[in-house]
Amino acid sequence: MAKSLSAALDDLASEGLNWVSFVPAADGPIPRGCSNAAGDGLLLVLSLGAAFAEHTNFADSSIENPFDTRATELVRPVLREYFDELAPAVLLYPGSAVLDLRAWMAAGRIEYPSLLGIGIRPDCGPWFAVRAAAWVRIQISQRELLETRYPSLAGDSPCDSCKDKPCLVACPVDALRAGEARLNTCVEHRVQVGSECAERCHARLACPVGQRQRYPDPQLRYHYRNSLSAIVRWKQRG
Repeated sequence: MAKSLSAALDDLASEGLNWVSFVPAADGPIPRGCSNAAGDGLLLVLSLGAAFAEHTNFADSSIENPFDTRATELVRPVLREYFDELAPAVLLYPGSAVLDLRAWMAAGRIEYPSLLGIGIRPDCGPWFAVRAAAWVRIQISQRELLETRYPSLAGDSPCDSCKDKPCLVACPVDALRAGEARLNTCVEHRVQVGSECAERCHARLACPVGQRQRYPDPQLRYHYRNSLSAIVRWKQRG
């Protein structure tokens, strides 16, 4: 007997892909390359907290893009089994598609804006990431299941009720201003030799929301080393 979509979502959750949301096409910016593709909107697959990393061998340098590789391996079979019936699902991310994930997450009420300049959720704070995104046709029953199982956020951002704002104090270069991260200040400090921000964001670590879900140090080092390398390459090209 074929497995139900609900059971397939359980399987994804057991692998650390523990949040799946559908956002209608009319609510977000149409991804480049999808204007002529049949689809009702964007399916976003996220990992909340460190669960996905716990199952991902990111310490093996022989594996290129281990997070993207594993997410693709897990999500593609689900797309084929449950979302190809009405029209072929198009996996946009991981991939080369030009896709404004922040805009889509805001449209789907998947995250709130934060003083850190990144998204925040009441259940896991700033410790989450989109691992896959696909352009899909979706059945009404599937959409209802997702909306029931993964309800959109309601109310205000946790930042609005945070009185002490420890993130503002924790940043060593005072790079958080007026509710937005001053990107240039942050970047210039991170690229300095011996910067204490090379492998972690002290403001993000100081956020009191979702502390139990924060990434462990090995995962922090992996992500921040990669982002720093990307910043250095970008500055060298500029």
